[in-house]
Amino acid sequence: MKSKILMVYPKLGFSAAFVMHAPLGLLYASIEIVNNGIEVQIIDTRLFPDSWQHELKKALNEDVLAVGIGVMSGRPIESAVEIGRF
Repeated sequence: MKSKILMVYPKLGFSAAFVMHAPLGLLYASIEIVNNGIEVQIIDTRLFPDSWQHELKKALNEDVLAVGIGVMSGRPIESAVEIGRF
């Protein structure tokens, strides 16, 4: 039975070169899912700038029920689209 939700945080724009905050939006979105007994895995592509595809491929398995992509407006949309197409 599929029992895991995969959340992916895309690369950000220029400001990410100076500050890297936790992906709070994905953490907040995951609270109720976890409270209902479903495992959530978060992949922050900023931590794997050259190998996020490999990390995502490893995480995508038969247990994954759904994939969520957190994104804000601006340049991160390009990264989110790339993730979605992957």
